[in-house]
Amino acid sequence: MGFLVGRFTSSLKAWLGSDDALSACGPISEEEFALTSKTSNDCFREIMEPVSMLKSNLSCEKTEDFGNGLGLTSDKAGPIDPTKLEEEYELEEYRDLKGAWNSLKNRNELGGSSVRNYKILVDLQLTTLDSWRYFKYWVQTYYKEQMDYILKTEDAQDSGRGTHLKEPTPCYDILLPKGFSLTHLYCARMPEDGQPFQIELKMTEKEEKARSFFQQGDDLIKLIEKAEVPDEDPDDYEEGDLLDMRLMEQPLVARFALSEQYFTDMPTDEVQRLCKMDASSWKGKPDFTTFVDACLEPEFFIPLDIPEPQKPKDPKEKPEKPMDDVCLFAGLSVFMGDENPMQATLAATKRCLLSLNVYIECIVLALTIPVLRYCSGGDMFPKVYFAPLVLNIVSIWYQLVCFFEDFHQARTRLGVIGSCLSILRVKTNKPNIVEMNKFVKPSKAKTEGEEEKPADDKDAAAAAAAAAAAASSSSSSSGSPVTLEVYYEGKTCRIFNVTDKTAANIFERVAKQVGLAADQLEIQYEDKGNWIQYDGGSSQDPALQDIKTWTLKANRKDSGEPQPKKMKNSQAAPTPLERAKDWVKKKNCQAPKLPTSYNQELLHRKMACTIVQKYLQGVQAKALGKDGKFSLVGCSGMKGIGKTAMLVHSARCLVPEGATALYLTFNGGGAHKEEFLKSLQCQEGHKDYAAAFGHMLLAACGVDSCLARQLEFEDCLDVYRSLRGLSAEAFVVVFVDEIGDLEEMESTATLTALMRRMDKYPGQLAFVFAHIRQDILDKCATKSAREVTALHLPALQLDDWKKVVGINWQKAAKEHAQIQQLLLACSGHPRSLVDGLPAALVEVPNLLTNPDESSLVSAMDVIMNKCKFNEFDTKFMADIVPQWFDFVDKIDTGTLARDGVLLKVNGETAAQEVELLHPLILLRWARKMCEDHSIPHHLQQAYAADAMVGPDAEKKMENIMYHYEALLKKCVESKEFTLMAFYCSRHIGKKFLNMTVKAHLPRQLSLVHKVDNFQNIKEVLHYLKQGFIVVSQAHSEVGIEYLSPFVCVDTEDLIVAAVQCKFVQASCAWADMKSKMEKATKDLKEEKVRFFPVFYTSVDQNTIHSDTFSDGVYFTESDLFTFTKKLGILRLHVMKLGAKLQEKYPWLKQAV
Repeated sequence: MGFLVGRFTSSLKAWLGSDDALSACGPISEEEFALTSKTSNDCFREIMEPVSMLKSNLSCEKTEDFGNGLGLTSDKAGPIDPTKLEEEYELEEYRDLKGAWNSLKNRNELGGSSVRNYKILVDLQLTTLDSWRYFKYWVQTYYKEQMDYILKTEDAQDSGRGTHLKEPTPCYDILLPKGFSLTHLYCARMPEDGQPFQIELKMTEKEEKARSFFQQGDDLIKLIEKAEVPDEDPDDYEEGDLLDMRLMEQPLVARFALSEQYFTDMPTDEVQRLCKMDASSWKGKPDFTTFVDACLEPEFFIPLDIPEPQKPKDPKEKPEKPMDDVCLFAGLSVFMGDENPMQATLAATKRCLLSLNVYIECIVLALTIPVLRYCSGGDMFPKVYFAPLVLNIVSIWYQLVCFFEDFHQARTRLGVIGSCLSILRVKTNKPNIVEMNKFVKPSKAKTEGEEEKPADDKDAAAAAAAAAAAASSSSSSSGSPVTLEVYYEGKTCRIFNVTDKTAANIFERVAKQVGLAADQLEIQYEDKGNWIQYDGGSSQDPALQDIKTWTLKANRKDSGEPQPKKMKNSQAAPTPLERAKDWVKKKNCQAPKLPTSYNQELLHRKMACTIVQKYLQGVQAKALGKDGKFSLVGCSGMKGIGKTAMLVHSARCLVPEGATALYLTFNGGGAHKEEFLKSLQCQEGHKDYAAAFGHMLLAACGVDSCLARQLEFEDCLDVYRSLRGLSAEAFVVVFVDEIGDLEEMESTATLTALMRRMDKYPGQLAFVFAHIRQDILDKCATKSAREVTALHLPALQLDDWKKVVGINWQKAAKEHAQIQQLLLACSGHPRSLVDGLPAALVEVPNLLTNPDESSLVSAMDVIMNKCKFNEFDTKFMADIVPQWFDFVDKIDTGTLARDGVLLKVNGETAAQEVELLHPLILLRWARKMCEDHSIPHHLQQAYAADAMVGPDAEKKMENIMYHYEALLKKCVESKEFTLMAFYCSRHIGKKFLNMTVKAHLPRQLSLVHKVDNFQNIKEVLHYLKQGFIVVSQAHSEVGIEYLSPFVCVDTEDLIVAAVQCKFVQASCAWADMKSKMEKATKDLKEEKVRFFPVFYTSVDQNTIHSDTFSDGVYFTESDLFTFTKKLGILRLHVMKLGAKLQEKYPWLKQAV
């Protein structure tokens, strides 16, 4: 009775135009989640639908998700004139966006003469952690005014003012429509229990709760990340990957709503403004549906940029990570009430009255004795016992009601359960249409003004069963997806993964594909070689249910072609596979050719070649790996390290006898990457990445794209084999290059799909990959419990530039220090040496004879362009370089490896390995930006000083060191650090090990100030206190080269490093140096300034006695290299190479 009264109340409000269930404010109901969420128990939910129908009158329909929301990206924002769209894909996108809302509106009869109430929603899906971070930024920047109003106003999103978007507003690359208001943040299925979790945006009573919406959002993110899910091991995922994976499967959704209540209370002038109506020619408001039409009109928009991470105010706080992985989607959904609210109200009223039967029947039974007494001539209630008898009658009535009401409810529920069981039998036995009609009564047409007959409980159960049976029919038709293969006007196309197999949907999908209206088409489908007219009836025909691909013929009704209802014995059309093979023969298609291979002896890839050769031999012998799966073999590394050369050489020389090599790449003009992506776009529902790869293969062979997209992966491989004249069992080895050029999700999915095909066809198919990121290869293997065999591709030997044929680089390096520095900056990077240097010599003919500043910059530009380093723009480097030299919050080198800028110079042991931010990129960026910012300025000055270092040029060493110190200080500005962390020397006094200091720096381009000498100590102290490194220009200065200031964190006192540089060979007179330092620092002592000595030397010895370095910081040659190696391999490191440094890093000798 309670829910019947509630149903009556809601239908009455809906009739009056204010349906509470369709308001924007308030919690999202269970019914709404049930209508929009897909769960693993959908079948049970459909079977129990008759029960839920008695409780809810809501219905819902959704569109597919849009990659750019309700707009098209462009360089100019504004309305769209479809007649002026020149690009075909833009016109198609416009039609899709326009048609999405129109389809919802037309199918559900919204607007016009309909009085159905509804609300329209835009659900913005946040599929990564960075997406949530960006959304918070967006709300605080572009929705702040509305947010403040919502937090101060009760039921603001239904109030008609203050909360809606006033114009179509971009949120990154999604255009949100005007008129909509943010109402909720929710996750439809939490990972741990599958239940929904929602956060309502509403008025808060206390000011401190104003931030609770974002705080609750952060808490929700933590709950999703920390949820314990069976069969998921968090250790298998890197930091953040598990959360992003869960958000990708069940995203966080920000709901934007537009309700009729909000529209009703919205001021007329605002409605007219949003609809772009002329107030002088339009009186009053349009209807709600017209308003929604105007709000959802697609427009051009300019996507917003992602904000830069803000620097923390507190130096102890970690800096924000950049938002590198923002991924948003948006879709429309509409929630609707009863089709006719008035009839629903009348029906609910009658249902409530009919439910009173139990009470009436019980009062009749209770009054039976008093009535018989009255009929016999007595009183119904004798006066003497009037009160007790009346109370007795009431008591009897109440007890009878309690007894019979349980029976009444049980009868109703049993009737509904019987309906559910009938639906269960329909779903499990797969009955035909006739059998289903036993449970679905045909509805009679109602005359105008005829009221819907109220149903008793038995009829209600039957009606519920009929509705659920219809749902079952729809579910059955959508159980297994099919592919529509459409012939139209001599062309063929495919529509993948069609789950809704109703006639209306099929006509609509085909019509959309061929560019016609559905009512203009006639369709036939092929059954056992015959073409049968598709009459638009139910899709439950058994002949259709088990067919994986529906082959259809579509014709225009007005084409004049006779279309018999059934054409018997007609010739069967050739299959897509047959047509593809025929195309290959007629068009004389050619298999993709292998690129030019580099000299593997030069590239030092012997170990990797051996691994590939043994791997392919094992695959050919069907030697499966762990869990019956082949291992994944791939090479990773920075751009230009030789991944492509490795694959091409393998394809040419390492393929086993009897096997055929195939090379495909996702990079470059001939890579057909666009064909791969377009194939994915044409697929609907679940994406078949292996099939898309097969389509890319056929496109590389010259097969028509439209024809190729009709084939599965196995068919594509069959066509390739026929092209090469191979048997069906022939061993084909596919070398897949630059798969890292795809987005992370696409590359991972493609790797997984292709390896599954390899497992399926052992000894017939193998894949070897090149990916810029090793972590993606590892992740792909982890998810599928597959081993990864990594091909180790180290940098070349540092002297391999001497082997470049036809170029006397060695002679030029001896004559010009800048040339040697350029060669050292290449640091054994293969493409820099093999491609970059020859190209630079062609573009800059005077490079080896007259390497001036202009020539060197031009040469670097050519090498970087050849190495594809030019895509690392100024902004990217401005973010990366300070992090690279930041020794406090050290950068994750995995990020640099992912971005392809980390170069590893390998030694014989792990201790001899050095990781470098490619010095050529650093050098070029420093030269380009040196006049604008302090960091590139001092970086460029350090490289310039290094170019002047010679065997006997001791004085130039100090220039490198003070500019490098200035660079380091700028990169850790305002941060606290220890002197040990700053200097990185093994020889530092104990009292300085844990001394915490910081650097206060002046706001100037150069942090170095030069004075004539150190005699004017007041002037020197003045600059030191400002944070300048003070350098003496007096070459006769004894004991000190320069003074470098720090500030003690504990006492806020000035601490000065007194620096001396000695470019010596085997030994050093430490006592003599100390004596000179003591004399030179006499003035500092008199001014009571705290100081300590720093000795930079290139002395060739392993260690220094502890008593010697107890008073300061001392450097040997090995210490100096450790301190400065982040700059790359400098001439400073190799000009006087000592035995101890050579022993630790033997590869340095090659650079001499």
